[in-house]
Amino acid sequence: MKAVFYVLTRPELLQKLLSHLQQNGICGCTIFESKGMARELANSDNEHVITGFLRSFFSQESLRHSCTLMLVLPEEKVARLLACIKEVAGDMTQPDTGIFFSVPIDFVEGFKQQ
Repeated sequence: MKAVFYVLTRPELLQKLLSHLQQNGICGCTIFESKGMARELANSDNEHVITGFLRSFFSQESLRHSCTLMLVLPEEKVARLLACIKEVAGDMTQPDTGIFFSVPIDFVEGFKQQ
């Protein structure tokens, strides 16, 4: 089993991503509203040089929140999840497409196998 996290930096894609996941047999996702450190600093009233520098990289639209998706999946579904994310959000080597990672789970209770 894996705990999988994806930070979707473009929340306008959330509904499309969730529909795509459902169509591909992936469900049981928990969604958190989140914001990264760079976005928070860029949004700050602090007029530090670094803050101003960060602010220049973000449009007002992108200073809003992100969505962090958390899933518990059998290991064999992680690659399918990543493929779905890339189909909707794009190649994560590009800017502003998010971050994806998984961690092993050695115990879980209350999880229904998908």
